[in-house]
Amino acid sequence: MRHYDFDWIRTIVILNLIPLHVVWLMLFIPGYSQVDTTSMTALILKLYISLVSSWHMPLLFLISGYCAAISLGKRSIKNINRERTQSLIIPLDVLMETLGPLQRYLWPTHTDSRSFTDFFIHYLPFHVGTILIGACGSRLGPRWEHLWFIAYLLVMILTVLVILLRLSRARILAIANLLHRHIVWLPMLGFGGAMATVGYVWHLFDCQTLLQDWGHFIYNLWAFVIGYLMYADARLLEALRAKSRLFYSLFLASLLIRLLLLSQYQDHFYEDTSDLGLYLLRSAVTGVHTWSAIATVLILAHHHLATLTNPFLRYMGRASLPVYILHHPVIVILGLYIPQLGLSILPEFLVLTILTTLFTFLTYEFLIKPWSFIRLGFGMKP
Repeated sequence: MRHYDFDWIRTIVILNLIPLHVVWLMLFIPGYSQVDTTSMTALILKLYISLVSSWHMPLLFLISGYCAAISLGKRSIKNINRERTQSLIIPLDVLMETLGPLQRYLWPTHTDSRSFTDFFIHYLPFHVGTILIGACGSRLGPRWEHLWFIAYLLVMILTVLVILLRLSRARILAIANLLHRHIVWLPMLGFGGAMATVGYVWHLFDCQTLLQDWGHFIYNLWAFVIGYLMYADARLLEALRAKSRLFYSLFLASLLIRLLLLSQYQDHFYEDTSDLGLYLLRSAVTGVHTWSAIATVLILAHHHLATLTNPFLRYMGRASLPVYILHHPVIVILGLYIPQLGLSILPEFLVLTILTTLFTFLTYEFLIKPWSFIRLGFGMKP
């Protein structure tokens, strides 16, 4: 019997990116919105970001590792590489050359007067000519905007997945057995250790370029490997469920500690290395919080969603990648108009979230889904 819990998690994570990025642009990007960022509502929305920011994308990488292992059981590595070229490289390239320049041109910090003539004659040629340099301000790195997840996943599949394939079945099971025996602490050590070591040099969540962001890459790679091992040894998921109360307790405790630390460090939680002891403490808390949150989501999804399927879930199985690609440019475009209405913070958040969801799915339904050539550009089958 097939379980649908991983499908639901992927759908929820993708949909959650819409309100998450709305809050991020409203409260953390100068010029996008004029709302009061010090109000109680703003504080609650910032807490919402703090609640999910450290683990919701690693959770998506874990599911990707699990799905990659499933694909290997059905296809050869050659066929998988061909499939990933269509579903990952093509949409990444499309965004970098079309939606990416438009999104960056309409970004709130773009100070020049905007016009179609200026965009096509002056901005677009310059952007395409420098598309592999100058990401994150003056830093070296490709401009793949919010599709860094696709870039990371592509590198993982072409490198780490190949290495895992070269390991014997016995070796994979031995590694999975080690993880099974230490299912609580070993993943925490991996996430916290990534921040404490490589994250000390290349800070987590700093700039997703792969050239200057190895801390964040290793952090998410660990989640991808755990997902791969979960398919190789089904006992890992059973071990999680057997320790559900412990994971719930660790999640709540680490969340409270993390929020206390965030109130002190604000935007420098991952970057401030002036005090090594406190940085290691924040790394340990991050490791505990990330894994306990992921485990909690996996446990709850299995209890409540494993046997639940409906047309919406099947619909999102096809629409997830286009929705992921489209939602961010839509938020940026709406930012040219909605914040000018002078709404207070909660109405503006709700209007932006609802309209982003509406326009994203309408664009998918009428401009992408019916046309084979455009479907290919968004990683879908013709």
